[in-house]
Amino acid sequence: MRGLVRRIAMPAVVIAVAFSGLASAASAAEPDKPQPGLPLLNCPSQAPDPRINVPGPEITAPCNGPAVVNFASWYNGTQLGLTGSTKAQQWSRVPLTMVAANALFWYRTWPDNVPVGEKTGTEFSYNTRTFFVSPEGSDQPYGLSAPITVKTVAFGAIPTQVTVQVAQPLDSDGLPEPLVANPVDWATKPAPGSRLSKITQIPSTRLSARVNIKVLSIQVDGRDVGLEDSCETGPDGRLDVASDDAEVPVPRNKQTEDLIDPEKSFYGLVGGRLNGSISIPAFSGCKTRLGDDVSPLLTSALSSENNPLSVQIGALACIDFDGGPIPLPTEVPFPLLPLAPGVNDPRDADSSCVAAKTNPAYANNPKIKTIPDQFALPTTPVEPVTNQE
Repeated sequence: MRGLVRRIAMPAVVIAVAFSGLASAASAAEPDKPQPGLPLLNCPSQAPDPRINVPGPEITAPCNGPAVVNFASWYNGTQLGLTGSTKAQQWSRVPLTMVAANALFWYRTWPDNVPVGEKTGTEFSYNTRTFFVSPEGSDQPYGLSAPITVKTVAFGAIPTQVTVQVAQPLDSDGLPEPLVANPVDWATKPAPGSRLSKITQIPSTRLSARVNIKVLSIQVDGRDVGLEDSCETGPDGRLDVASDDAEVPVPRNKQTEDLIDPEKSFYGLVGGRLNGSISIPAFSGCKTRLGDDVSPLLTSALSSENNPLSVQIGALACIDFDGGPIPLPTEVPFPLLPLAPGVNDPRDADSSCVAAKTNPAYANNPKIKTIPDQFALPTTPVEPVTNQE
C-alpha cells in the first residue's frame, strides 16, 4: 500500500484517508452526476490494459459501483502543449488548460523471491478519463480547451490569424466523450549484490481520440471577418499521442518518484509527456456576418494530416474534497470530485491544487510539477509525423 500512496503528489495522510473512504464504499443505485455537464462514468469490470490481465497474484480493483467512480475518483490537473501546422509552417504553444481527470487504478503485489528480471513488488494499471474544463463563459462547462492562436498565410498570400479550440466530441446526451489513457508500470528484480531495490518498467502510454476543431475568430489581412455561424471540422479530427518507454533503476534509498523525468515518460498520477500528431480535416459552416463562406480559406490554411503535437500533463494534484451543493451518495463518506466549471487557473483557491504556487508537486523531485513548464518554440520547419506506432 505504501507504493500506492506514493503515486499521488499529495500528503500521505490525506490520501490514506481518501483511500479508506474508497475501500468502504459499496455498490448502490445509480447516483447523480458530480457536476452538470459531465457524463456518468461506469466502473470497468477489469483493468482496461491487457498487460495486467494475465495470470499472477490477485488484482485489487478500484471500485465496485458507480458512486465511487463518479464521486470519489477524481484527480484533476493541468496540461499544456506545443503543436505545429504543416500547412502554415507555424509552431504554436497550446495554452494551459485545466482538466478534470477521473482515475481508477488496479494493483497487485508480486513476491520478492523471484528470478532476476521477473516482476516483483507492486504492479499498477490505470484507467484515466479526462475532460477539459471549458474556459469561463463557454456554452458548455466541460470539453473545450483553452483558445489557441495560429498565424498563417491563406492561399499562399493572405496574412491570416485564426483562433481555434479543441473540442471533445459530444455523445448522444450532448455531453463530452472522455479522453482515455491506460498507463501501466511494474518493477523487476535486479541482479544479486546490486545496490538497486528494483528496476521500474514504464511502457508507453497512448492516447488516441476523435476531436472537433472549432474556429472562434479569424482575422484576414488584419481585419476580423466576424464569424457568425458554427465554424468547425466536426468530430472527424484525430488526436494520437504516446509517451516513450522508460526503465528506471531505483537505488535502495530511493523511490521511483524521486528519479522519474516527466518530460521523457508518463508515470501514473505524476503526469508526463505525450508526443504524436493531430490531424485537422476540412472546415465547414464558416459564414461571416456579411454572408461570405470562409470555410475554403480555413481549409486551405489549416487542414492537414499528422501535424506534430506534444502534450505535457502536470501532476494530477488538484483535488476537490468539497461536495458543494450536490448531495453525496451515502456510500461515499470522503469525496474526490471533479473541478467545478469555470476553474481555469491552478493558482486560484477554487482549483484545490497542491503546491500550484510554489511547484514542484513532489518534494523529492523538482521535475514533477503541478504546473508544467511551457514549451520553447522550435526554429525548425514543421514536418508531418510519420511512422507513428
